[in-house]
Amino acid sequence: MEKNEKVRLSIIIPVYNADRYLKQCIESVLEHIDEKTEVIIVNDGSTDSSLEICECFEKKYDCIRVINKINEGVSRARNIAIEQARGEWITFIDADDMFQRNAIKSIEGLESDADVILCDYSKEYIYSQQRSTGLIEIPNELLKKGILNFPTYVNQIREYSYSIDGINNWTCWGKFFRKKIICENNIKFPEKITHGEDLVFCYQVYSFAMKIYYCPICLYFYRINNQSVSQKFNKNRITNTLGLFENLLNFEQEIKESNDFIHFVVDRIIACCKLYFAHEKNEMNDSEKIKELKEILQIEYICVAVKKCPVNKLSIGKKTNIVNGIILLLLKKGMYKQAIKVSKI
Repeated sequence: MEKNEKVRLSIIIPVYNADRYLKQCIESVLEHIDEKTEVIIVNDGSTDSSLEICECFEKKYDCIRVINKINEGVSRARNIAIEQARGEWITFIDADDMFQRNAIKSIEGLESDADVILCDYSKEYIYSQQRSTGLIEIPNELLKKGILNFPTYVNQIREYSYSIDGINNWTCWGKFFRKKIICENNIKFPEKITHGEDLVFCYQVYSFAMKIYYCPICLYFYRINNQSVSQKFNKNRITNTLGLFENLLNFEQEIKESNDFIHFVVDRIIACCKLYFAHEKNEMNDSEKIKELKEILQIEYICVAVKKCPVNKLSIGKKTNIVNGIILLLLKKGMYKQAIKVSKI
């Protein structure tokens, strides 16, 4: 592709040790390629055969550009790609996922007055037989109206889900972003956190976007790794979680007064109880765990969130929600040892 050609869409693929599904991913992307589309693959210091696969495709297709760099994390990889992207629109795809057939062609002509386009997705669990399709977090009856501005989107979606961290709402995949919005407002993926970086990025884009469009097509095939980093023991989980909170607060201090943020904080603190304090690989003794948990809950906005979040919001329906409700109740009462014990269930 000549550099002076006008590019309509930049497809960004960050890659790190993804050779198991990478070829399938890139092939699914190539089905959507035309003369106005470019593909930017960022190899983030892979130690498997990922780079070799990427370079093989680069040699065959003029539209593909491979950036090879040392391992610095997915946020840095995406930020570098955004800086070099020439498209009017940007979309992201993870190296173990795929685009659905003919999906991108289906959105042509819909984006004239939108800044963000949201699409449906299907998903599959890698280590199980479970599969489901369709948009889970964004109800069709809400978004089939078409163009929505961000305040309307946020306020109405809360009638269906109190969590700010719904999968499709707050991941960078499964949607299209007008590059102008990203660049003019200097929006970047936060590079100092390793989980939740999508949420911070999307929150900022949505906040600056004047119009968001929902297109009821299934764009994306999302593979859920049951053994993913988000579910494994991470000794830096507390630091990462606090960093995620601080990124949101630095962008908008007023958010800490909202019910959205309160529920989000509680959700992440409960996740820390389950995946950090109660994890079998955590080598701290009980007193050390209690001390650290207590210190976290003494942070002003976290303390307020735990006090204000209604227990019944977490304890209706599924077993997981009932357990979460019990954990929250114990945290409210300062029963930290018991909260950690219940988190093992």
